[in-house]
Amino acid sequence: MRLAEIMLLALALSFDCLGVGLSYGLKKMILPWYGVIIICGCSGLVLALSMFLGRWAGGYLPAEWMPVPGALLLMGLGLFMLSRSVKELVEEDDGEAPLFQIEIARFGIVVQILKEPHHADLDRSGRINTREAVWLGFALSMDSCGAGIGMAMLGYSPVITSLCTAAGGCICLWLGLSIGQHAGEASVWQSRRWKLLPGIILTLVGFIKLLV
Repeated sequence: MRLAEIMLLALALSFDCLGVGLSYGLKKMILPWYGVIIICGCSGLVLALSMFLGRWAGGYLPAEWMPVPGALLLMGLGLFMLSRSVKELVEEDDGEAPLFQIEIARFGIVVQILKEPHHADLDRSGRINTREAVWLGFALSMDSCGAGIGMAMLGYSPVITSLCTAAGGCICLWLGLSIGQHAGEASVWQSRRWKLLPGIILTLVGFIKLLV
């Protein structure tokens, strides 16, 4: 049962990789196999670090209290992701506009990557190199930080969870690339409802853990 829960949460945290793969596939961008490993490895590393941080923070709480803040963190993050996805779908956001303007170049790059993944191609070569894959991997892992702390407080294994998330990210990236390369814009646009799933999954798991 615990392994099934970990796989479900890992899937929720990997869905952004599906969007990246769809974007790259549609734009015929090249993402080499080592780029996929770097992106997903960065995501798994950030998740593992946040989970170890969650375990450390949880050490200051009585053991019987730890599931409560962990479940609330998952619920909060899930509701935030869900509201963000609903807003994008309602407004039919095309993802081209930056979230906000900022003069610090590197931070601005991360914001643009989150909004439209092709901005990770900093040299406009049509191919994601090692440095760009690292940037993209850490950008995609931002949602995992809060989830990792919450999952650690709920008692999930940092090693198993991060490995499952990295593997799920690889699968979602490959699947997104394949779909994007062989599907038209209309088909991908209709499939944007999948963006609601990560928020729904995290919210439901957090709610169930709060009751149990």
